[in-house]
Amino acid sequence: MVSLREGSESLTSSLLQAQAELDQIGHRLEQEFSSRYRDSEVNPLVVLNRLHKLRRDISAVAEDAEDLAGTRDTLAAELSGLLASNVAKLHALQRKAGIHPSLELPGVPA
Repeated sequence: MVSLREGSESLTSSLLQAQAELDQIGHRLEQEFSSRYRDSEVNPLVVLNRLHKLRRDISAVAEDAEDLAGTRDTLAAELSGLLASNVAKLHALQRKAGIHPSLELPGVPA
């Protein structure tokens, strides 16, 4: 009976050989596509590589967009609170000066 170690070594060897064969096939396909599709034609391998790059880039852009949306929401809330506070202070100053508050905002007492 084959020991566990021998079995794992055999499996590792088989996987490494399969990887080497796949790399060799990939290299041959790249050469064939390069020779078959000249500069004036669209090389399917180049298109595929560009699509993979775009897929990675889109994921990164989507993550950045989510971060920006969160930051935007936080800033909007902070600025809204700051504006309300400033309007309230302005109203207080206007009342002290005997001027009727002219600027009204929802949620801010005049």
